[in-house]
Amino acid sequence: MGRRHQHGTLTLREGEGENAPLTRRELPTLPGDYLAYYQGITAAIRDKAPLPVSVDDALRSMTLLEAGLDSHRQRRWIALKNH
Repeated sequence: MGRRHQHGTLTLREGEGENAPLTRRELPTLPGDYLAYYQGITAAIRDKAPLPVSVDDALRSMTLLEAGLDSHRQRRWIALKNH
């Protein structure tokens, strides 16, 4: 059985302030590979190989995930600082 193609909707506020217009785009969900990721972590620890994800990318991902959770819990938009 084949995998379904999944899409997500990215909604961005174009500009500053609560009255700035919103832009919505549908984006494909990219396939992940947890096995390769954890094999890369193992190689980085054991063999001093490069990390499969940079520290900066990991921190950006964590920031986005936390903002998404905060937005859901507070039922409001959460502003992100440009990094």
